[in-house]
Amino acid sequence: MKAVFIALFAATVSLQAQDRPVPPVIIPNVQGNATTTKFGSGYITRTSDGQTYTTTKFGNGWVTRGSDGQSSTTTKFGNGAITRSSSGQTVTTTRSGSSTISRTSDGVTTTTTRFGNGTISRSSSGTTTTTSQFGSGYISRQGGSTTNRSQGTVRIIPAPRPR
Repeated sequence: MKAVFIALFAATVSLQAQDRPVPPVIIPNVQGNATTTKFGSGYITRTSDGQTYTTTKFGNGWVTRGSDGQSSTTTKFGNGAITRSSSGQTVTTTRSGSSTISRTSDGVTTTTTRFGNGTISRSSSGTTTTTSQFGSGYISRQGGSTTNRSQGTVRIIPAPRPR
């Protein structure tokens, strides 16, 4: 009887761990169009302005390092995630139905909605970013005008499914 209980408890804990959503990959301050490719357990994102971002799994979240020396960490927080950048910026991401809402510490809100095999992100700064799946990665195209284009936008990439 004790062995059956332990086996059922272990199976329940395992199923609950698989049901927990992995926080999405959040990369703050990305400028221009971008190509994201899967690399090991993470991603490499290359932007049209020459920047490269390497995102790797770290505990229950992600660490992103940019070729410009900036880094950020994304960790699960409630039903969303929180991203802290080495530049001091914070991005809080929450799920709302089938959408994801991200708010930066400087007041920019980005709403990301699933669309076909990708997403559409609309920012309060006026930028629209369309991300579509391409092979094992993603292509992001940025459009619209921003009030402060030099600052870039928040990119949200779906996390790989746990195996």
